[in-house]
Amino acid sequence: MHLPSIRALVKLPPGYPDKEPPRIAYLASDFIGRVSHLKNALLHAWEEMPGEVLYFWYEMLRESLWSGEESIVRDGTHKDGILLHEYVVSGQDNNTARLATIIRTNDILSKRKNFEGERYGCGICLEDVRGGKCWKVSCKHVFCQECLTEYISRSILDGYPRQATACPDPECVKLRNGAGVITEDEIVSLVGANLLQRLHELQEKALALRDPTFGFCPRPKCEQLVHGDPKDVGTAYEAMRQCSACSYTYCVYCQKAWHYGNPCNIVSNTALIEAYQNTTEGSMERKTMEMKYGKANLERMVRTFEEERSNRAWIEANSQKCPCCHINITKLMGCNHMTCKACNTHFCYRCGTRLPPNEPYRHFNTPGMPCYMKLFDADIMDAGGWEPIIGADEMNAWEADNL
Repeated sequence: MHLPSIRALVKLPPGYPDKEPPRIAYLASDFIGRVSHLKNALLHAWEEMPGEVLYFWYEMLRESLWSGEESIVRDGTHKDGILLHEYVVSGQDNNTARLATIIRTNDILSKRKNFEGERYGCGICLEDVRGGKCWKVSCKHVFCQECLTEYISRSILDGYPRQATACPDPECVKLRNGAGVITEDEIVSLVGANLLQRLHELQEKALALRDPTFGFCPRPKCEQLVHGDPKDVGTAYEAMRQCSACSYTYCVYCQKAWHYGNPCNIVSNTALIEAYQNTTEGSMERKTMEMKYGKANLERMVRTFEEERSNRAWIEANSQKCPCCHINITKLMGCNHMTCKACNTHFCYRCGTRLPPNEPYRHFNTPGMPCYMKLFDADIMDAGGWEPIIGADEMNAWEADNL
């Protein structure tokens, strides 16, 4: 620790060193309250041993040998000198606090002065730079201010908040243990308050992504970070959020206005449901999704999704789409010539081909067609013993008269 200096102006009288002691014209220090006691201690040293005492005085001041008889600091003395560390740390009165501030400030300034007088290799540009243009991070790695400022600014502007607050030296990057932390005060000094505010916004968004209990106000012009009350966990108000900026109260699951007791109106999302189904019971992934969307909501969406999927599968297997309006039509009995009740389109129930309304049966009577002689399904013919009543010529004649 660098202690504050003791400043002294000494004049040598004609009778020095044998007959007269040095005259102390000026003696002052920022951390010594009773300078008169120090002056008396110096003069007493000459009286005990008249002679050349300037170097001995210097040693007395440097080694604090003058503090053995009568301490200038209450409750911080020792027979061998002042216990300065205990005095600074344990003292409680105003004088103690003032002294601690003086000593710490002087220590910082002294270390900074020594630092500025040296040259250091920048860990970014790898050039030797004078200490006055460098910055030392808490992990003791040194960078030139220009490089460190550019590094922090670019990290914030590119959206990397964690990188902006971490030491860029390869040793700290490999460790990833948070040892080399760039503090907010340092960030303000290097890049300014505006980029610090931007950094806070990025950190809030990163926190919201990691913790599903956090979220943003759904109002487009607000988007304030909102967190639920821990006291509401496990109650009917667990999903309720209230924005501190605009006071909007909403449901964290569906992002709509708060609807106590009523189910959420969440639009079913196939990707969301499948992702939930792919998680295992009790896993962190499932718990995270349940915290974000609500367990009851997800289970309800899964049930609805399964029912709809089963319905779609049955409809696909037991119906035919109209080739015009694409409505699904199911045949309970009869021939494969169908007429859509929605758009009156004639089509084949077997293959879905659109049939001409003036001669729909030609599709079943044309050799080589996939549905030739399949006006009725074979299984129905076999089960009911169907037999043709008229031949092809009679059918053509009937179509000519009636269609």
